[in-house]
Amino acid sequence: MTEKKKRISEIDILKGLGMITVLMDHVLINNAFFYPFEVALFFLAAGYCFNRDKITSGKALSSYYIKQIKSLYIPLLLWNSFFILFNNIWLKLHIYSDDQRILFDPNIEKFFALDQHLTFLQMLKQILKVACLMTSSKLGGVSWFIRALIVVLFVYALLTFLLHKKEKSHVIILIISGLLFIIASIILPTVHLASLDGAVYSGTINEASSSILTNVIGEDTISPSILDVIFRSIFYFFMFSLGQILKDYKFFLKPNVPAIVSSILIILLYGLCRLNDWGNDIFNHFLYAFSGLSAWIIAISIARLIKEFWIGKALKYIGQNTLPIIFMQLLAFKLPMLLELFIYHLSWYYLAAFPSYSQNIFWQIILILSGLLISLGIHYIYKKAKRQKSI
Repeated sequence: MTEKKKRISEIDILKGLGMITVLMDHVLINNAFFYPFEVALFFLAAGYCFNRDKITSGKALSSYYIKQIKSLYIPLLLWNSFFILFNNIWLKLHIYSDDQRILFDPNIEKFFALDQHLTFLQMLKQILKVACLMTSSKLGGVSWFIRALIVVLFVYALLTFLLHKKEKSHVIILIISGLLFIIASIILPTVHLASLDGAVYSGTINEASSSILTNVIGEDTISPSILDVIFRSIFYFFMFSLGQILKDYKFFLKPNVPAIVSSILIILLYGLCRLNDWGNDIFNHFLYAFSGLSAWIIAISIARLIKEFWIGKALKYIGQNTLPIIFMQLLAFKLPMLLELFIYHLSWYYLAAFPSYSQNIFWQIILILSGLLISLGIHYIYKKAKRQKSI
């Protein structure tokens, strides 16, 4: 019988706070101040919780890979396959739309791409791309994070195994990841910046970067979806590696007042740079990394303050169940959006706005709560039914 891993309450609360900001990001406009509290925070937490001492043999590495395939890869594949296979149903229900009016509607400010009817063969091709970690379905778009996490976990675990005889293997890996981050920021700043914010890579890369890529990997092999995974993974591999270093310094788990104040100032600077387009891409990449670390300090400080109160316990529960929220939130948004459509007599294509549409702050709050509660509710029902079946 294997020993159950002890969870750290502060980390679970931190992940809960991060998930709330992810939902806010998909609902609110001009949300640059939330970015450091989102995905970078999750990778720092994942790195902090990674147990490098257990991966000292090929058998341990294989067991770790199997565990991650079961807990991350299979849910990623199943959820996205479900969304893809129901593509034509989503079109009929107006959850997807091929109505070109949505592209020119000034009330819809979020990114949107027209959908189309898919043949079964086209669906299978999309599922194959998901299986190769090259893309996600539209409703499963938030799961790009899981794709990047799988890549990071597998590569980091492999490097840990290869370097396990080195006393400071995690420091060596941090140096490697830092160098990769610097190189990626210089060679492909435009692609890298888009990837950090979770935006869809549009194929816009500068002339010099395009030339470098063409010479290195060939003219016909540059795939937007592959680049998207690569450059997200490079940055978050660096943040994951940094999370391992945090484990060695209790200062970051028990921050002091100067650290908190400095962190707030760094995040404010990052938000102002994003909103006002200050600095260049490379500067903003490094500022984003510092902002992620600052978000860690702030979130851990909040977690320590509220962990004994009901709000802390609620956030802890959210942090322990982030996966269903990642996969189901965009679909969960559709219920309040449908209600809003009927109340305000909106056109059907508003239901297909991506990732969401809302008239005002009231509806934005409803959307956030729906993305959270509906996802957790469905997951709770599923777990309860699974437990009853096993009895």
